[in-house]
Amino acid sequence: RTVTDLQRNLSHYETKVQTVEHSLSNAQMQMRSNEAKYGDCFKSLKLAEKRVESHETVLAHVKRDGAMKIAAVENEMKKKLEDQTELEKVIKVLENEKAVMAASIEARDSKLQKMASLQDTVDLLSAQSKKYESVRAQLNDMEGKYKNKQKE
Repeated sequence: RTVTDLQRNLSHYETKVQTVEHSLSNAQMQMRSNEAKYGDCFKSLKLAEKRVESHETVLAHVKRDGAMKIAAVENEMKKKLEDQTELEKVIKVLENEKAVMAASIEARDSKLQKMASLQDTVDLLSAQSKKYESVRAQLNDMEGKYKNKQKE
């Protein structure tokens, strides 16, 4: 009986050993498969890290270029605003000069009208003066004749 029990126990343990060996074999195959998958995942991870690094480099370059372009546009806008301000000042100066010239022209036209009026007055007075000179000459002639007659 002991031998039978021992044989049963042996058989039972042999079955357990076979089950454990089978499980160990499965675990080893699964471990090899997982190691292969790990290798693939590791390669994919390294590739992804390189891509991320490349994208970060590109992104940094794009940001730098964008910042430079923004700065250039802002400088251009600032220059155009300064130019516009300067042009507005020039326009204001020209408008003031135009107003001064218009006033000057108006004053000149007024003086020309006065001069024309004065010229008319001078012409009238010249004509009257010539008339008076003629009358004076006649008067002087008459006085001369009167004095000559009185002497006679």
